[in-house]
Amino acid sequence: MWLVMVLCAGLIWVIAFDTLGSLSARHFGFRCAKLSIVQFLAYILVGAVAGLHASPMGAALVGGAIGLVESTVGWAISWYIGPGRVAGLSPAGAIRIAMILTAMAAAFAFVGALIMGPRWP
Repeated sequence: MWLVMVLCAGLIWVIAFDTLGSLSARHFGFRCAKLSIVQFLAYILVGAVAGLHASPMGAALVGGAIGLVESTVGWAISWYIGPGRVAGLSPAGAIRIAMILTAMAAAFAFVGALIMGPRWP
């Protein structure tokens, strides 16, 4: 149950952050990529919180799921708002980027769980 709550909170965070970040980027004229460090820190935090009640692998699965939503739905929101548009990106390229971002999110969440130490059952 705890992991489901962490997953839901992470999904809400990702959608809200991508929306507000894209709106801010469009308004103030900066690249959304500058917000990436905040996203990666959020994945570490998700992993740390999930690691309180799950193994590092469980935390990585939660982080990966959130990363998958961020790299698909979040990117679609950013694309719709404007700053997430990438000229000349093929569908295969978009899938490759989504896979890389999902793996990175899982890895950062895994690290977050390891930082919390062995608290899992």
